Order: sequence, then C-alpha cells, then structure tokens
Amino acid sequence: MATIKQIAQAAGFSPTTVSRILNNDNSLSVTQETREKVLQAANSLGYGRDQIPRVPYRVAVFFWITAQEELDDVYFNTLKRSLQFYGKTYGLSLEFFEKGQLDAAQVADFDGFIAVGAFNQTERAILEQISNNGVFIDSNPRIGHFNSVQPDFEQIISEALALCQTAGMTKVGFIGGQYLNPDTNQFEPDSRENIFRNYASRAGLLDEKLIHAHDSFSVTTGQVLGKQIAENTSACPLPNAFIVAADPIAVGVLQAFSAAGILVPRDTSLLSINNIQMAKYTSPPLSTFAINQDELCRAALARLIDIMENPEKQIYQRTLVSAYLVARGSFVINQAN
Repeated sequence: MATIKQIAQAAGFSPTTVSRILNNDNSLSVTQETREKVLQAANSLGYGRDQIPRVPYRVAVFFWITAQEELDDVYFNTLKRSLQFYGKTYGLSLEFFEKGQLDAAQVADFDGFIAVGAFNQTERAILEQISNNGVFIDSNPRIGHFNSVQPDFEQIISEALALCQTAGMTKVGFIGGQYLNPDTNQFEPDSRENIFRNYASRAGLLDEKLIHAHDSFSVTTGQVLGKQIAENTSACPLPNAFIVAADPIAVGVLQAFSAAGILVPRDTSLLSINNIQMAKYTSPPLSTFAINQDELCRAALARLIDIMENPEKQIYQRTLVSAYLVARGSFVINQAN
C-alpha cells in the first residue's frame, strides 16, 4: 500500500496537507480542486481504498432571514438549527450567507445551494441559472423552475376550516402577517391569507370584515391586530373562531384579548399554525397545527444530495409536507361558540 509521502509526491502537495485531507480535516483551508487531486492520487496508488473519505459536498445556504425576523418568529431559528444538524448528519459542508451576500461567482464555488426567505428579481435570476443544483425551503419563487420543500398550507387551512364547520361554526375569521415583496419593498397578502380566502369562499364562510393582516409574523403584530379587533366588536362582533397564520401572532392576540376581557375559547376560538414551544404555555394553551421543521430540512438536504449525485436528472420537484393538529385549550373540538 502506498504511503502518505508517495501520495504527496504524486499529488504535488506536502505530506501534512495530504494527511489532513485523507483524514477529512474540514478546518484545512484548501480548494476543492486540491482535495480532489489528493484523493485521486491516493485512489490511483491503492491507498486504503475503503478508508478514503468522500469529499463533502459544499453547500451554500442562502438564509435570507434578518436577525429581527429570527427573533420575532422562532420558526426560522428552528429551521437554521435543523439545517445545521442534518447537514452534519449527511456529511455536508454547509456555509451560511446572510441577505445581500449573493453573486454569480460566489455561487459557482459550491456544489449546490439551499435557499430560505424572499429573494429579489436579480437574486432569483442568479439562482435560476443553477436552479437544478438547489432546493428552496418554505417557499418556491417559481414553480417548475426550482426544487422546493414546503409546508402544505392548503392542507392546514382547509382542515382548520373543516374543523370549524364540523363544530357548527358559521363565522370564521383570519389573523395573519404579510409578505414583504423584495422587489417593491411593499407588503402584500401572504399565501396563507390567499388560501384562506379561497377555501372560505368555497365553504360559504368568507367575510372580508373578519380578515385582519398586518406587517410581520410577530407577537407585536398579534397585539396590534388583537387590540383593533377588541376595540371594534360593537361594529363587527367576534366570529366563532379565528384561524391565525403563525403562533407568535396568536400569542399576541391572546394577550390583547385578555387585556380587553375577551376570553378564549368562551368568546371566540383560535386555531394557529407552527406549534412552537411557547404554544403549550399560553393561557389558554394554543390549539395549533404542528409543522415539522426537521422534516422540511431533512427532505430538502436529501433532495439536494440526490440532485448533486445524479446531475443528469432535469426534473424539478415541489414537495409538500403535511401538518397535524395539536389540540389544546384555545379551540375545543366539536364544540361551537
């Protein structure tokens, strides 16, 4: 069997560098080309074929979530931690980039990418050039042109409305945040609001006066909207229930309702989305649809590995991950208000 010194001579690098590469030392600052050249030399000389590590795929993670958004909604912090965990599990070398750190030359240095957040037109154009080697998590800016793994919001909201109908409820409202369009820097209706309008209309439950949306998906948004709703009950009575777009908003709504003397679920019920840790500790505890962020990240990285290992595949996949209801005190199943 060849020695480290022989491999170093064949590859043209120092024995120390060769040894660290063969031992999969990711702290070593060398190019991908250097790693591959050393492994090829080791392979050709028959050096411990079964022991030679596969060079980890280098994956750029474009995490277009601001620090404030991460603070406002723990959902995104959980996504980041899940990506880090499954990246390590799958033996990938992940490098995270913040909003604004994206250019074509940079992308070319990686084997693939993961994208989280809202990207402007220029950024989308860069990613679309290499879209076959990337996966979006939580959204898809252009279905049919990007791979993605997303929560199935249609399943969640249609099921939430069905629960309300089964309970005999005839008035159902919606409370949510808004989508900040990165091209116009203007707030627009979020996909959850659009889906609610669609399914509520089909069910004969759509009432525009009962739809409330504002700003970010945060506790503050919930407090603002909850206060507005509470102050307007004389003109617009409370519905039987509200479907809330995200748990942080629901937490703020509960706080505002409590301050106004509105009791949940006596006066109105709440069905929320995400099942963050805090949901079980609110008063009352939140009934919420659990989105499995671990599965979103695991499935996205598994899809990315498949893409990188089978570059001849030219099929874009959009995977929807279902959620399940965690029933707690804010919505009593089969009991109308």
